[in-house]
Amino acid sequence: MNPEAISNLIITACDQSEKVIRAAVNGAPTVIAAMVNYHPLTILLPGGVKSQIINLILREIEKAANLLLDAIATFRQLARSFGRPTELRNAADTLSTSVATGATTLSSDMVPGALLGLDQEHWKSAATTPYATGLTEQTRSVDRIAEVVGHLESTLRDMADSIETFYADLNWAWIGAALAVAGFVVGIATAGPTLGVGAIVGIVLGAIGVIQALISIVMVATAAGDRNAANAENVAAEAATPWTTSVFAA
Repeated sequence: MNPEAISNLIITACDQSEKVIRAAVNGAPTVIAAMVNYHPLTILLPGGVKSQIINLILREIEKAANLLLDAIATFRQLARSFGRPTELRNAADTLSTSVATGATTLSSDMVPGALLGLDQEHWKSAATTPYATGLTEQTRSVDRIAEVVGHLESTLRDMADSIETFYADLNWAWIGAALAVAGFVVGIATAGPTLGVGAIVGIVLGAIGVIQALISIVMVATAAGDRNAANAENVAAEAATPWTTSVFAA
């Protein structure tokens, strides 16, 4: 699956998961209250004690929900932040097929014999020689274009590769987050048999697992960002193409 598709799917899934979590949290008080009020182990407890148990369980559910919602927001941000490698590759292709090829063609055309103005029959003057010399000087600069473009093209493709690797890792991390969201909803719905204890433990562990996955993916994002920054610095450090002012122009 290409990175753009992964990004779009994760953003869509984040939106859907957020709605599911908020709906589960909104419905949790009814589910938990029914569980505590009518559970065989608590049915004879005073109302105040039952309320404390309900509030304790709901508080932990809310904490886990907030962790998951924060994680979802981070996934959404990461999916939007790393750019589109396809566009980088398209730019690299354009540099290769249009700019570099055009520069090579221009260089081959920039020969004294191709200019009628240098033909003795059209222009015979003391300026003819310096004009031809100036043209040769400019040809050297044109030859440099293909070299610079080649370096930039390679850099763009390397950036695209690192972004694609990041999105592949992000996709695997999101699968774990989606499972945790599903576990959150199922945990609330099936809290009854263990009086909420097992459900809460599962929900909290799931949320912690998502946070751990996020830590790993942020490290991957940092590495990819550092690599692309280094590539950009290398391009910026490249010597500029020298454009010599010809004797004739001077």
